[in-house]
Amino acid sequence: HVLINDTPIGMRTDHIDGDTLNNQRHNLRTATVQNNQWNRTKSANKSSRYKGVSWHKTTKKWRSYIKLNDKTKCLGYFHSEEEAAIAYNVAAKELHGEFSKLNKIGEKA
Repeated sequence: HVLINDTPIGMRTDHIDGDTLNNQRHNLRTATVQNNQWNRTKSANKSSRYKGVSWHKTTKKWRSYIKLNDKTKCLGYFHSEEEAAIAYNVAAKELHGEFSKLNKIGEKA
């Protein structure tokens, strides 16, 4: 994928659809390390099925958060997991732009 994309030294090749086996030129773009991290899917074994959402035991609510420049920003606490996922999507579009990996609300992640 690096050769196909002609990725410069110090940069990364990002797979737009997240499929690292899909090395078609239209699915590749040059990215910084941070851009590439933004386009990742939700980590496994988390309390939520959505990226940027976790269960907060103290408040007994869903917490939405996003990372930017190695800092985690709390987006708020919500009664439903879906509301928290929507809050993440709004912030991700604003902060991560074309590299944002948005939650598909209502679908299994």
